[in-house]
Amino acid sequence: KAHSHDFDEFMCFLGSDPSNASNFGAEIELSLGEEGEKHIIDAATIICIPKGLVHAPLNFKKIGRPILYCDIYLSPEYVSKPLSK
Repeated sequence: KAHSHDFDEFMCFLGSDPSNASNFGAEIELSLGEEGEKHIIDAATIICIPKGLVHAPLNFKKIGRPILYCDIYLSPEYVSKPLSK
């Protein structure tokens, strides 16, 4: 569900081939902002979600081969704030 945080967050999407991490075989949809603008991730990338930015859901639409997803947040604990309408 859509939420935000009081800390910066990094979403890392990589291919699982250790000799070529940019070999990405997936299509992922990420919604950003209170209006839920949809963005398609179809290449290896790292996305910075600044503190306070509403984001999610994260929908894995197509996975053709294994990928690596890593969520990094800059806080001693993970706390999310639901979107208030």
